[in-house]
Amino acid sequence: GTGIDGTTLAQLSFPESLAIDTNGYMYIADRGNNRILQWRLGARSGICIVACTGVPGLRTDQLDYPLGLAFDSNGSLYVSDDSNNRVQKFQVYTSAGEYLNNREDRLSLYFPQRTST
Repeated sequence: GTGIDGTTLAQLSFPESLAIDTNGYMYIADRGNNRILQWRLGARSGICIVACTGVPGLRTDQLDYPLGLAFDSNGSLYVSDDSNNRVQKFQVYTSAGEYLNNREDRLSLYFPQRTST
């Protein structure tokens, strides 16, 4: 990133947590921008993979104050969506290790906190 708070793909606003997948890609819960970014090794900017409008909301393609991230062994990314009181599951990779970007399932929780595997 640039080290300056902002909304571009090269900037973050209150990054809350990160997770690293089996390919070494870093995933950042960009709390201030209500989105999840993927950063690849050596990249100068991230790729938005979840909630890319940055607008907080309740729709399945929106987040509101994402706090925690975790991967399971199947390549699913779990996002703790604090202000929406839920954890969303996103299938990021296929079983063959190919990158995807589609929402698979959603679980409701009361005041979700940081996640870990």
